[in-house]
Amino acid sequence: MEGILSGSCASRRLIWRIAQLNQAYQDEPLEVARRAGWFGATRR
Repeated sequence: MEGILSGSCASRRLIWRIAQLNQAYQDEPLEVARRAGWFGATRR
């Protein structure tokens, strides 16, 4: 039972984080990409 509860909590947390990232990406795509290291990885 605890595994199921923690699992749903983790997925809910993940969804919340993805929603945050999506919102931030719409606001400042380059900054978000830089923070994530995507631009640093592609430029190097």
